[in-house]
Amino acid sequence: MNNPEKNPEEVYVAPTTRDLRNHPQSDKIRQIFVRSEENFFRHLSDLFVKEPEVYAKVEQIIFDKFQFSVPSLLEMVERKGENILRAPVLLPEYEEQRKEAVKKLYLACRDEAETAIFNAYHRNGYCIAEIVSPSFNRLIEETKNFERRRDNVRFAARALEACLKNLRRDKPINLINFYTKPARQGNDR
Repeated sequence: MNNPEKNPEEVYVAPTTRDLRNHPQSDKIRQIFVRSEENFFRHLSDLFVKEPEVYAKVEQIIFDKFQFSVPSLLEMVERKGENILRAPVLLPEYEEQRKEAVKKLYLACRDEAETAIFNAYHRNGYCIAEIVSPSFNRLIEETKNFERRRDNVRFAARALEACLKNLRRDKPINLINFYTKPARQGNDR
């Protein structure tokens, strides 16, 4: 994958800097971002070859994010130890779809690289540093958290609807105090 012994390149950027394009080392900063994007895409390509289950999760999240509906690259190309770009397509008509899918995947890798760099900015002592060991765990966890929040909102809406329904029928609303319930159960002897 990536060379773990390599020291990432860093550029100090004061927290008061408003625009990175005006920084004296803006070209070096741009190169750091580009190399980090390439590292993320290379990691995604490694997942495609070595861990297709994880790759399928990441790909599905990215395609849902961009509202892009094509077959998975796992279904379009032969996986013979080659990366996403070099693997031969199964059918010639898949070539255009693969190009579009790879563009979307690279855009997502760019977003992930930017997010990872900015998340590490304070930890690195206000330095923008190249990401040499990328991971898509943040993207997967963010999606899981979004699904949990969506479920919680749906459950809260159902509970509110049930309360309103009982109010319309002039029935009392039963509220359970979760803090006193275990204490009451213990004193029922």
